[in-house]
Amino acid sequence: MAVGQPADDVEQAASAPLLQDSERRQDGIDPPGSRLATAEGQNDNFQACVIILSKTIVGAGVAALPLCYALLGWPAATAGLLLTAWLTQVSIKIMMRGSSLSGKWTYPELTRTMLGPWGAAFLDLSVIVRCFGLLLVYAVISSDMLVGKAGYPGVLCGPFGDHFGLRWTCNRPLILTLVHIFIFLPLCSARKMESNSGASWLGLIATGLWAIATIVLVVAAGLKGRLQPLYLLPDWSLLGQDPFSIATNIVAIVPILATAYTNQMQVHFVANDLRPFTLERINRASAAALCLTTCLYLIIAVGSSAVFGVDVLPDVLENLTRPSLTPLVGPHLAAAIYYIVRLSFLTAVVTIYPLQMWPLRESISKVLRGTDHVPAPAEFYNLTMACLIISLLGSMMAGSIWGPLQITGATAGAFIAFVVPGLLAFLVKGALRRSDDPPPSPSEAPGIRTWALSSVFGWALLGLGLLQAATGVASYYIPHGF
Repeated sequence: MAVGQPADDVEQAASAPLLQDSERRQDGIDPPGSRLATAEGQNDNFQACVIILSKTIVGAGVAALPLCYALLGWPAATAGLLLTAWLTQVSIKIMMRGSSLSGKWTYPELTRTMLGPWGAAFLDLSVIVRCFGLLLVYAVISSDMLVGKAGYPGVLCGPFGDHFGLRWTCNRPLILTLVHIFIFLPLCSARKMESNSGASWLGLIATGLWAIATIVLVVAAGLKGRLQPLYLLPDWSLLGQDPFSIATNIVAIVPILATAYTNQMQVHFVANDLRPFTLERINRASAAALCLTTCLYLIIAVGSSAVFGVDVLPDVLENLTRPSLTPLVGPHLAAAIYYIVRLSFLTAVVTIYPLQMWPLRESISKVLRGTDHVPAPAEFYNLTMACLIISLLGSMMAGSIWGPLQITGATAGAFIAFVVPGLLAFLVKGALRRSDDPPPSPSEAPGIRTWALSSVFGWALLGLGLLQAATGVASYYIPHGF
């Protein structure tokens, strides 16, 4: 218990009923487990929660996955992807079980109860850094997709600016401002994460269109005899000519795989909205989301590797240009796929933006007030506006802060996704040993008591988190081949 939480407090949390009638949020919302679906008018929303959890995972990182397959070979890349997905599910089970024991149904509250004030402070700082960084990245990507960049016309500037003379569509600061006002602001103004389910559906459908476009390219390449081989082993010629180059390139790949499924910041928000709530249902929702996103990842990553082979670029969208696609599918379909993929990527990024705002607002509010609480409407909207203004200004100067964003994103993301759940694993396991509470359901007993909360997986989570942080920082300072 040296991490900051007295043993008596953890024992008290463990020996208490899993959910107490007196445990209520300050705004009157019941916590998870109160079986809200039994009340009149409350419908089962399991599917919506799966979609939201899936959308919190699928973001900008999908564009970098094909490179992992080209460099590592499909067995190693797939194994790394599946291992990360599995450990993500383990971390979520640990967090949910810890919340059911302590009655704390936000990530910061749970961390404060289990790891003490210092642990909660580091978590809040990590969430703020990580989420602000992601908001800036998503805003910059949105402007890149709309306005374009050298050699890659934007979906707005290309047709309307170049062909119809509407030059304002090529004004990056103006487009960034309009996107923040007319897209990000409405999406971020919802008072419940469940309200973002429609946008999440749209984002996943858009990613699905990208996957379909990839399948079309694979079929076209196959019909023309231009499919590239999928390697069983790493391609050493691409990784480097000497051991140092090979090591640095592998180090640069690790953060791509390790961050592929990061959604631990949002899972408590989804758990609070899930009706009816049980630990088994939230774990099933998380598993379903991981399976769905893994399927999308595999189609895009493996398919792109089969089409472009060793020529795949760190950002696969740079391979998906009209000149490179025309030999495969002809000029008209090449142009259609070019715009479909970019619109799909734009939609995926735009719809994940508000899902990063939820934990950001929560942590900022806690830091400002010094206590865990649900922001009142005025505070909620003021925080939203402040974050959007910072996002807008930061995205306009993103070129000068890209390096620091990479470092802080790697370290803060690792702390949130794996280090804190790894520490919680040891404490929750100890609390379970002292608790007389039965597990939530007989079917969940073996997984909770002997698998998800074992110290072995606690060490595995800590190891992956530290590896992600170390490789993320190293890949910034050590030159690599991509």
